[in-house]
Amino acid sequence: DDIPWNDEKLIPALDKNFPNSKFIYLQRDENEWLDSFKNWSDYLTSNEIDYTDWFNRFKAHKKFVEAYFKGREEDIIHINVKKKEDFNRLLGFLGKTSELTDFPHKNRTRVEG
Repeated sequence: DDIPWNDEKLIPALDKNFPNSKFIYLQRDENEWLDSFKNWSDYLTSNEIDYTDWFNRFKAHKKFVEAYFKGREEDIIHINVKKKEDFNRLLGFLGKTSELTDFPHKNRTRVEG
């Protein structure tokens, strides 16, 4: 979920309070994210949404994360859950093993209409 994780105050607070933590940034294709956000917001609210504003927030957050972790690449991994190879990269980053071979996906937003 994007909220509250996209609040720029949260990452530094987590980083400070949980030293030596690993951070996982879930990458998404920008157009896929926008389509998903539209579906999600249309499903949950009838209010008028400024999609351009939210899209700009999405891109700004990505830039913030990249700048915050510059020079600390060992503390963060950027993965795309749609890429099977990123599952193994994540396991390696965390020093874990799994019987799974790909990311599970539960609780998809279903838009009826």
